[in-house]
Amino acid sequence: MPPPPTFPADRLRIEPWEDPLVDRLGHDPRSTYAEQFWLGILGPSACWLLRRLADGLDDEPAGYDLDLTETALEVRRHLPPLTLSQADRLPARLRDRHRAVLEAARRDADTERARRARHLALTLVHLGEARDATERQLRDWHFEPALCSEAAGWAWSSHRHPANQPPAPAAVEVTPTTNKTGSPDGRAPEFLPSLGGAA
Repeated sequence: MPPPPTFPADRLRIEPWEDPLVDRLGHDPRSTYAEQFWLGILGPSACWLLRRLADGLDDEPAGYDLDLTETALEVRRHLPPLTLSQADRLPARLRDRHRAVLEAARRDADTERARRARHLALTLVHLGEARDATERQLRDWHFEPALCSEAAGWAWSSHRHPANQPPAPAAVEVTPTTNKTGSPDGRAPEFLPSLGGAA
């Protein structure tokens, strides 16, 4: 039996690898996605290690020491979605399942984005904005042009026909459309309320 490995120090520093894009779109290494689709690429030992390190980062988000060395090691909190070439190497059953998972996630994201656009549009209309101004403001917040037009039309129609719309949102102290600061991913600015049931 070979002797156990030796290290120049007895501790290994584990620190989070900050990656905003992968952290937003990726998957926890302890997730079903990682087990189904990354296991065959990384191998069981690497997946087990990632899970173990992720557990440690949950307990100590700023980083922690393992009993190995003092060399810093950055560890992803999330695994990115597979690339097309990686997905193509999956067995046919997993490849089809992976495609279905991505399509479902895309549909969910589109539905949520449309809901947010409608909520924002309805807020602007209740604040007295015209349909054209509402659509322009949604564009300033980086929603897609077609979605801006649809959401503004829906909000204006709801405003003109109160019987067909959900309860009005709570009053807010906002100066109509004077704030044109963009939100790069279409997220609602902090001063706007969350409107339940507008979609």
